[in-house]
Amino acid sequence: MANKLLTIGEKGMATLKRAQSSGKLFSDPEDPDIAGTQGFETLVKRLKEGSTVCKEIEDFLKNRSQAEVQYGKALSRCSQQAKGKDEIGGLKDSWDEMVKQSENEGLHHNKLGNAFHTISKNMEEFRLDQKERRTRLEDGVKRLQSNKRECYHKVLSNKDRYENKCRDADAAIDTYDREEPGAPPAMKVKLVNKRDKAKKAAKDADDVYKKSLELLEDSRKKWELCMTNFCQEAQKLEEDRIHFLRDELWEVTNHVSQSCVIIDEVQEEVRKVLEKCVAERDIHLFVQQKRTGTRRPDRIEYESYYQDERAPQYSHLSNGRHVAVATSGYHNIHNEPLPSPPSIATDKCQHYDKEDIYSSVPDTYAGGNAGSLLEQDSVPSSSSASLTPFKAKVTYQYTAQDVDELSLEFGQMVTVLSNNNTNWWLVEFKKQQGKVPSRYLEPFKKILV
Repeated sequence: MANKLLTIGEKGMATLKRAQSSGKLFSDPEDPDIAGTQGFETLVKRLKEGSTVCKEIEDFLKNRSQAEVQYGKALSRCSQQAKGKDEIGGLKDSWDEMVKQSENEGLHHNKLGNAFHTISKNMEEFRLDQKERRTRLEDGVKRLQSNKRECYHKVLSNKDRYENKCRDADAAIDTYDREEPGAPPAMKVKLVNKRDKAKKAAKDADDVYKKSLELLEDSRKKWELCMTNFCQEAQKLEEDRIHFLRDELWEVTNHVSQSCVIIDEVQEEVRKVLEKCVAERDIHLFVQQKRTGTRRPDRIEYESYYQDERAPQYSHLSNGRHVAVATSGYHNIHNEPLPSPPSIATDKCQHYDKEDIYSSVPDTYAGGNAGSLLEQDSVPSSSSASLTPFKAKVTYQYTAQDVDELSLEFGQMVTVLSNNNTNWWLVEFKKQQGKVPSRYLEPFKKILV
């Protein structure tokens, strides 16, 4: 490859010598032309094309540099605007690490853009230096080409003049030779003078023609030497350009590859933090930080304004108080008909009068079966010295008849605080205390407070 361009020029030189006149440096053998410049123009065009390619790569790197810098700034802005302050735990650490590494990635892209800008500046300096060298070489060749072209045109002009003078001399000699011997002496002298003058003119034209050929050959040799040097310098310029662009592009690819490695390392740091992000751990941390309590709210029980859908009916007690009597149409929360309430003592001490209670009492309670509920092993007896509070379920709805009594609904759970009185127990429900007939309650086995 080192002598490609010079070899092409040498082929042109051989064509010149074979054609006896200088042809184009890159001329075809069938069309030699000493005034031709096709070979020179071909080389110059190649060098200019190389300079154009160098400028295109330079512009590409400048645009790439701007793109990298803008992208780096955009990443930095995104990182600065990133919020995520409400997140906690491992996910927050992962997010913070991603924001941090994104900002580092933005800084790296800024450095990469600066590196591309430096390379583009180097390419610009190289391109301008090559342009200056190429222009200096072109000017030298063009001057010699112009001189060679002028000499060539003079040779053509002198050649035509020489040929014309030779034809004139031949005509004068032929006229003198055809003159008859008996011609007047004056005519003979005139023909001799004309012949001699034509010969001299032909000889002078021949000298001028030969002199112009010598000048053309001298110009051609100078042009040939300069053209050979131009070919060598053009080849060197082209080699330098190719080597330089190859090295610069190689450096660009190295920067890009290194950028990919750095970005991968940056993302690897994010992946390391993401590996520590566990959903259960973050949820547990949230519960620990934001817990509002450890106890669930109590169940809200249904409290009916009326005992059934119809207007309540009242029965009169002997002491003048009224007690609402549940009708057969009332249903509890389990949609089961409530049984009739048991008898109740009018005296909250030890006196118990059956006649002053509800008109109908089930046989099971009349026979004293309800009293057996108090005999369960989990309920303390009334004779105990100190009562341990226990739970009891309301088996019948009861409406308070006095200020020290407590109204209860069917199915509610109450805490029995005292059962010293067989007929009336002291209970607590929703932080309210009051007395309730014991027959309206059913102690819960094994449920103690």
